[in-house]
Order: sequence, then structure tokens, then C-alpha cells
Amino acid sequence: MVALKPRSGVWAPVHQPHTPIEAARVLTWKNAGHPGDWTLVERHFRDGHTETWWVADARLGGCGPDAPCRLIVATTDPARLPEKATWYLVTNLPHPDAPHAPPACTRRPT
Repeated sequence: MVALKPRSGVWAPVHQPHTPIEAARVLTWKNAGHPGDWTLVERHFRDGHTETWWVADARLGGCGPDAPCRLIVATTDPARLPEKATWYLVTNLPHPDAPHAPPACTRRPT
């Protein structure tokens, strides 16, 4: 997993997003009751507190939920995408719903 800067650009057709923040802004969001593309997650911190965050798969260049490379956006506010509380992460882990996704836990007990 690698973090991207929100405005790091990629080559893409003119009608597609060129930066992670543009890709996040294309995702649908109405409100917490109608989250569109976003999924609610509870983020747990080392000090024991938790926060509500939202995550979504975005499409950018060759990255997408059904591609070998995925762009995951995690934020506290999908409507505003606050700079200090939004992460843009690229991973080669398959989407959990992908037909080629491995089981959640592949470690064997010792």
C-alpha cells in the first residue's frame, strides 16, 4: 500500500480524472443516510478512541475496483475531502468482492 498526494497527476483521457482528489470528487455522496459510493468504517486509534471515517474505491488511470491496482480514498468528510483528514491509498490487494480475491485470512495457526 502506498499513499499518494492529492494532486499528483497521471496520464488519462481528457474526460477522466487526472489526480486522486479529482477521482474522489467524481464519487457519489449525498449524506450519511445515502452514502452513494462510500462505506462507513470505524477507525480505531492506539490510544483507544475511535472515529467515523468513510472509504471508497476510485478510478484513476489504470487503478479501479476491478483492476490489479486499486485507489482507495479514506476521509472523515466525503463532501469536503478535508486535506488533513483524507488519505489516497494505492494497493495491489484485490477488492473483497472480486472473483479472484483470496480469503480474508490466509495465515495458518502455528
